[in-house]
Order: sequence, then C-alpha cells, then structure tokens
Amino acid sequence: MTEITNDRELKVVLDRLDAAAQRRLAAQFTSQVRDLIHDPGLSQALETALDPDADDSMREAAWRNARAIATASYTACGQDVDWNGQAEHFAAAACALALSPARETEGSIAWKAAIHARMADNCRQLAGGGSGQSDLIREQYRLAAGFSG
Repeated sequence: MTEITNDRELKVVLDRLDAAAQRRLAAQFTSQVRDLIHDPGLSQALETALDPDADDSMREAAWRNARAIATASYTACGQDVDWNGQAEHFAAAACALALSPARETEGSIAWKAAIHARMADNCRQLAGGGSGQSDLIREQYRLAAGFSG
C-alpha cells in the first residue's frame, strides 16, 4: 500500500483508478460526511452508492435523487448562507458524483467527490459544529492508499 501525504500524490493514485474504483472511492469520501446528511432520500442514495450489489437501475435512480437534492439545496449568491444547508449540498454533490453514469462525468470522479466532502466539512466548521482541525483529508489519503495496491 502506497502512503499518500499530499494532494499531488492523491491525484496520481486517483488518476490510475478505473471508473468503477473511482465511484467506490467517491462513495467512501461521501461517507466521511454522512453525519451532515439529513434528507432521508440522500441517505438512501448514499447507501446505494456504497452497496457493491446495487444494479444499474438502482444507481441511476439514486443518482437522479442525489443530483436533484444537490441542485435544490444550492444556496444562491448574495443570500444569507445557511452553513448546515450548504454542508448537505456539498455532501449531496459528492454523492451524485459517486453514483453518476459515465455519460455524465469527465475527469476524476473521486477527486471531485473528495473536494465536495472537504467543502461540506468546511461548512460544518463555519457553522460552528466542528471541533477544530479536521482529520478528513488525512482519512481521504488513507482511503485512497487502500486502492493504490
């Protein structure tokens, strides 16, 4: 297992993964912020993303649901920000990436999901719900290292 200590190393590992592994890792990154998910439909979508036995139709339905929640929860520029709502928005966006069909994505799905999970965690910190320094990034490195062989 390769040790990952920074984002450059993380990107190298992620770029070597096939689409299926990218989606599995994206689901694990999303799972890091599952405590920020309050919408039952989004919780179910995440369970589908994490389920290796979910079939294509289940994943497609869960993707549509997660994408709709991410879109609906987007806070418009210039409005008062509900940091907890924004945290759930970023968790929904990460979940949608983990479930996205190949025709809907380009680039590293896992990298995008990692960034969305980090943004969700940042929103948690801004809302005052965090305990200071987060270990989320180090945990992402550890999770990705498990995929590096």
